[in-house]
Amino acid sequence: MVRNQGEEAGQGNEKCRCITKFTGGDLAYANGRSWERWLDWIEVYADHAVSEDGYSIPFVVAIGNHEVNGGYGKTPKEAPMFYNFFPFPQN
Repeated sequence: MVRNQGEEAGQGNEKCRCITKFTGGDLAYANGRSWERWLDWIEVYADHAVSEDGYSIPFVVAIGNHEVNGGYGKTPKEAPMFYNFFPFPQN
């Protein structure tokens, strides 16, 4: 599943000439627990999300229930991988 998501990230770039990818959660399906799944997801994304010119396509992410240990309604403490890879400014 991780491999397919990452490969899809780079598919169609020649048609849409993407400059940014917006991803609305459920990125690595790691459920707040697996660093390995996160590293796999990022590696696959980096390999496949490349523009025609060879540049990496940046992404903007939102947290989903599969980034959190225990699902919805939890604190950032239960989503350590998401908040370590994508730190948000403090209020």
